[in-house]
Amino acid sequence: KKEKEIFLTIKVRTNAPENKFTEILSDNTLKIDIKAQPEKNKANKELVKFLAKKFQVKKNNIFISAGKTKKIKKIKIKINE
Repeated sequence: KKEKEIFLTIKVRTNAPENKFTEILSDNTLKIDIKAQPEKNKANKELVKFLAKKFQVKKNNIFISAGKTKKIKKIKIKINE
């Protein structure tokens, strides 16, 4: 199996009514709503779970490489083909 990596820039809005993709911004940043609050890493964990489901990968294949405590995050996703 080949392993590919996808790199995303994501803008997260926390305390949202539901977890969902909301839009793609002009700089190709994905805007995502997350229900969890931005405390004790809850929103990050929920974001990873959401992305794992959407990209059909295991949660441990998703890495927040920058912006763990910020709204704008850099994400790396490993995908096995």
